Amino acid sequence: MKAVVFDFFATHTDPAAELNRNQVLVDTAGLLGLNPTTFAEQMRTSPHERYTGALGDTATTFTVIADRCRPLPMTPGPSLPG
Repeated sequence: MKAVVFDFFATHTDPAAELNRNQVLVDTAGLLGLNPTTFAEQMRTSPHERYTGALGDTATTFTVIADRCRPLPMTPGPSLPG
């Protein structure tokens, strides 16, 4: 069974926690060894994927987000003559 819970009256959540959201993202990025700005951007642009489970369980979701934050490996280009 899947469910979505809306907390319109903040009876199950702490609205004050939002005041620390940026610091939590910075701290989490640091623990994961990621750029805080890139990590925060990925977290802010992926709520639908994360909330619906499209990225998998929690561990897999963080792996996917972390992979998105890392630069793509450079592949060697053609050798220049000379």
